[in-house]
Amino acid sequence: MAITRRELIKTSLPVLAGVSIGGLSVGCGGATMPRTAVTHGPLEGLAMGATRLEAYDVFLVRTEEGVAAISGQCTHAGCGVAPRGEGFHCGCHGSEFTLDGTVTRGPASEPLPWFAVRIEGGDVVVDPSQTVPQGTYTPIE
Repeated sequence: MAITRRELIKTSLPVLAGVSIGGLSVGCGGATMPRTAVTHGPLEGLAMGATRLEAYDVFLVRTEEGVAAISGQCTHAGCGVAPRGEGFHCGCHGSEFTLDGTVTRGPASEPLPWFAVRIEGGDVVVDPSQTVPQGTYTPIE
C-alpha cells in the first residue's frame, strides 16, 4: 500500500515540530525521551562507560562511582547526541559534551540533564520524569 504525500506530511509534522507522540517526547532531530520509568535490564550486563537505553535517547553511564542516566537530547535544539570518544557529539549543529554532560563546544550552552536511577531486583531503572543534579550516581553495592 502506497502512502500519499498528504499522509506523509500529516504524520511527519509532529516529529519535525518536536512534540509528544504516543508517550515519547520527540526533539527536532527525532530524539526520543521516555515520559515514565524504563527498565534497562540487569546491572551485571551494563558495561563501563556509556550505553544507550534501547529505543530512547538516554545514556546509562557506569563508572567506579556507580550508575547514572544522562539525556541524549542536545540542549541546543533537541537533536539526539551520540557517544564520541570520551563524551557525546550532536550531529545536527556540532555541540560537544563530556561523558558527564558538560558542554565543551556550542552552540549548546547548557549541560545534558541527568535523570534518577534506581536498582530494583538487580535491574537498572531510569526515571526521566525526575531530574537529579549533575554528578549524581546511584552506588553499586
